Amino acid sequence: MVYPRTPRAASDQAHSGARVAHEKRVRIILRVPSGARGSRPLASHKVFRWPYQWDMTHPFAAMNASPQSIASTPTSMLQRLAFPLAWLSVFLGHLTLAAYFEPPGTLLGRQPVSGCDYDTHIQQAWRVVEGLKHWGHSWVYDVHLLAGHPNGVIFDADNKGWEFLTFALVSLGMRQALAFNTFVILAHLLVVPVVYASARLFNLARGSALLAAAMASALWFFDSHVHWIWWVGTLAFAFASYFFLLPLSLFHRFCEKRSAWHALACAVCLSVAHLIHPYTFFLLATPMAVLYLQAFRTCSARDHACVAGVALFTLAVNAPWLLASLRQWHYILDSGYIGQGRASQLAADFFGLVVDISTTGTTPNRTTLRFACFGAALLTLHRYAKSRDGRFAPLALGLGAMLLVAYLGGYSKVAAQIQPYRLMDGAIFLAVVPAADAASWLRERSAWGAAPSALARAVFLIAGLLLLKQVGNEVAGYFPDLLPQIPSAFDGTPSPVSATGYAPSLNLRQAPNHPLFWELPKWVEAHATTGGRFLIQNGALGEQLAWKTHAEIMGGFVLRNLEHARANLARRRLEGPLTHEQVRAYLEAYAIEWVVLSYRDPWFESMPELFEWNATVAGAIVLRTKVPISRLEQGTGTVFASTNRIAVMDSNPRQDVVLRYHFHEMLECGPNCELAPYPNPVGGVPFIRVPAPHPASFAIRNTYEIHPHR
Repeated sequence: MVYPRTPRAASDQAHSGARVAHEKRVRIILRVPSGARGSRPLASHKVFRWPYQWDMTHPFAAMNASPQSIASTPTSMLQRLAFPLAWLSVFLGHLTLAAYFEPPGTLLGRQPVSGCDYDTHIQQAWRVVEGLKHWGHSWVYDVHLLAGHPNGVIFDADNKGWEFLTFALVSLGMRQALAFNTFVILAHLLVVPVVYASARLFNLARGSALLAAAMASALWFFDSHVHWIWWVGTLAFAFASYFFLLPLSLFHRFCEKRSAWHALACAVCLSVAHLIHPYTFFLLATPMAVLYLQAFRTCSARDHACVAGVALFTLAVNAPWLLASLRQWHYILDSGYIGQGRASQLAADFFGLVVDISTTGTTPNRTTLRFACFGAALLTLHRYAKSRDGRFAPLALGLGAMLLVAYLGGYSKVAAQIQPYRLMDGAIFLAVVPAADAASWLRERSAWGAAPSALARAVFLIAGLLLLKQVGNEVAGYFPDLLPQIPSAFDGTPSPVSATGYAPSLNLRQAPNHPLFWELPKWVEAHATTGGRFLIQNGALGEQLAWKTHAEIMGGFVLRNLEHARANLARRRLEGPLTHEQVRAYLEAYAIEWVVLSYRDPWFESMPELFEWNATVAGAIVLRTKVPISRLEQGTGTVFASTNRIAVMDSNPRQDVVLRYHFHEMLECGPNCELAPYPNPVGGVPFIRVPAPHPASFAIRNTYEIHPHR
């Protein structure tokens, strides 16, 4: 395709020879077929008019002009700094928003960021740090939660990068809380640079790449689902949902240039991405497979070896935690409860409706920016398809696969296990790349005289104003502290709506640590010496008490995908109604002495023969049970339990000892004693039996090796 030459201006006559050579070079570049090996697609090339005709006062002109044209054009210092200043403005704007939603005082304070899922990840990270520091393994037998369970395998597979980073920084001398919070800081800080770098690797011009980064920043804060999952504590997947663009774009560049350095960089980034979250695999599987298939026929043996090396390196880096989880895979339970997308969710998302809080979160469904991004991406993908751009297939099929799983995955029992709706966030950030490239296309059309008509401009203006109105209303909802407060009615009735015109919603800003948050943990710690366990009603509170105290907690995340989760009474209640006798048997089997309620529950009040009020601490209701308490199901002795170790003192050597802790095949008894599983009286993971004869005092330890048992 050959574009017509630009008419010469009188002032250009002196530079006629140089200009002809310049235009000839541009025309030759444009003749290169877009599918030829080693060439960039047609759409990725920028056609520059003779430098003195380029309008350098236009900001995008300065961003997208070639270095040669800029060097040969007399420009002011401000024009030379236009792009760096624009990049810095986007990054500083992102930092400002991050500082608002994640106050630096909280991130840099003496406590880790806590609340909701953050507490789950804190107690996981604390146990993994303990395991790596004292035993050199990334999991432990945790007696502090659920009567003994393997903490650091399967359930925490989505946070290994978070845990390993915490351990690495602690090993270097950093405070443990700050080490944990560093992952949170990185997840926020890297949005702009990662998306910008990825867009550039996808051959977007500098201005378009910066626009992609700005769009990603806006979606990070103002798309309801993206904001929800990082605010609630599912931060690792939010991090992975944009970070996966980096290994994907590096692999695209490798397929284009066949450079071993790009393959090496891809291997490193792909390994890190899977450490951040293993579901990165499902984000990358389709687009990377398409890229490889496109390049397969032209790949040399060296190229195939590079691709194999990328895969093997990623597996090797992630092998330690993968193998530890696979060895205990028999404990896994169904994970298909939350994030289950259905076809009806598409309509709900488009119209901003909330139909299932387990899918979209307990927040208004603000999706205008998301669908605007999808719309712009579709326009660019259509252009890519018409011009046979090599980026069309990986971007289109990758985006389509993610959206298909997000909205239909809930119908499949297999896809349901990965909480398929979460792939929506990956689709959002992948769509940013082609969406931002639409701006480049519009500039090119304008440069060649294909400007829209007056009617089209009016339509675009009206549509833009309507979009701005809707987006402005949605964005305002994220700043309830800054909005005017609606006064009460004349009769004193509080306003049922906020300044946005809708009912008040959650303030999705990280709350600072408050001394009140430590009152209940201090009370629990003080009462943990009686030998009984604490049953916690609220899942997040259970996880919090597990890392803030040394008490033995029965609670935590209710839908934990380990069989040990059935030690939580809340999980048993989900499985069906329980009789009073079944509740009594459960309380005795798990030595429950205390029950902590975050709110009144008539179900507990209906069993006065089992529970009595004891105290109210920091707003929590504490009940005491009326059942005999002992951590021994059979036998006598005194039990001392800590991570990876259970000691029994002063037992009767001629009687079997049955401990009310869960059996695990890697536990070993010593000296001169053996272990065997004992049927759980209320069903679930067996208890630990030490058959007679045995020493009066013995210890059970986690050896990290499977042992034969009776």
